[in-house]
Amino acid sequence: MKNIIIKEDWLKILEEESKELRDTVMDAIYTFAIHGRDPENLDKAASLAYKLIKSEIISMNEEYDFDGAREAAIRKKRLQEKRASRFAGKSPAGSSAPTSAQAKVTVEKHRVLNKRSLPNSGNVPFVSLSSNPFFSSFKEFYDLYPARKDDIQKEFSRLKYHFPMIKEEIKTFAPKLREQMEICSQLESDKITFAPFPSMSEWIAEQCWNDKIIVTRGTLTD
Repeated sequence: MKNIIIKEDWLKILEEESKELRDTVMDAIYTFAIHGRDPENLDKAASLAYKLIKSEIISMNEEYDFDGAREAAIRKKRLQEKRASRFAGKSPAGSSAPTSAQAKVTVEKHRVLNKRSLPNSGNVPFVSLSSNPFFSSFKEFYDLYPARKDDIQKEFSRLKYHFPMIKEEIKTFAPKLREQMEICSQLESDKITFAPFPSMSEWIAEQCWNDKIIVTRGTLTD
């Protein structure tokens, strides 16, 4: 079974034709989507319309990676679960009594850019580093990042593939990362456990430079 997109333009054109032709062509599209084969015994007009629409379906399927989108959704869910446990505000493992200081940490996600899913292979075209005016800002962020990361060209190319129109936002990466690292350092000094930073690719894919971290501190009482 194939995932396909039904374009509004197709429906508008078919609406101008007879109901018989319209139903025949739509049945043909469903047959191709569900069974992966071409319908048989179409008349000339229906066959021509179906072939034109099928060529667009194939082209769009190549452009839009349905499998990649599904895998990205799974990765997104897992990352959200990981980030939820990261700021749980719980006492260190193995401690018999709670700490006197407790922090309730909430993370507000603000995804403002449309993300393009990676191809199934995970490989993306390399982007020239020297000619990009925002690379120096990215390098500052890259050198600072405290968790797992690939080589800098791969990370930068992946960023530009995910978000083709990204520009000025790159300048906020390093300042925002410093702010997040300071919060985590303070939580650590208060003996409040949290999961480590995700890989750089996950931090970028989730647009974590837009995260707003809110720490509410209090004192435990019996």
